[in-house]
Amino acid sequence: MHLVLDLGDAVIQFGLVVISGRDLIRDVVHDLADICLDRISDRLYLLLVRGNGLAYIQNEGVGILYIDKDEKTYTPAEVTAYYVMNGGAMPGLESQFPDGSDAVRCTHYAIQIGRRFPSHTQIFGFSNEENPDCEFVTHDAHPGGHDFAILDGRWLVDPWVRLVRGLFDEIAFDLEDPADVALVLKRYGKKENWKHMTGAEETIGWNTTKEAA
Repeated sequence: MHLVLDLGDAVIQFGLVVISGRDLIRDVVHDLADICLDRISDRLYLLLVRGNGLAYIQNEGVGILYIDKDEKTYTPAEVTAYYVMNGGAMPGLESQFPDGSDAVRCTHYAIQIGRRFPSHTQIFGFSNEENPDCEFVTHDAHPGGHDFAILDGRWLVDPWVRLVRGLFDEIAFDLEDPADVALVLKRYGKKENWKHMTGAEETIGWNTTKEAA
């Protein structure tokens, strides 16, 4: 895979050259074998998300797979190629994560982020009844409510909103950035309307107590 993201004062490039950029990586990357999520900073991952590197997120970040009726597995790239060549979606596919959970529910996306960053992630959510004025509710995103991940008490990460619902383009927000905070308030509502979804966290064997910043 070859991916280039222009992030203003930095360019991140996968596939041909080592990553470069100002204040992106704390440790030096020596070769392409070192370019993996486990050995670079969480900030790089979040920059990838904010750069809308959705192909990377689908394949590497949360590992979405597609299964047909004969249990044959396809990658997102293969499904996309089929769509381009045939002018329509491949029939009879179900999307799954590597742990077998469906890649349709918002909670499952948050859990997968947690699996990737278990020491950094909390899961939060809200019900429509308790958060009626946010755009998720007014745009009928989901009949019951919505769950999402927050990393390090700062980064709200929500691939579901684009990959499944197709409601908004942005899938990550910096809760220390005033512009992002305003957008989060508009779309996700007030933080006092959110609940810490400890039950969802416990399903993957960990739980944290630090509240979202």
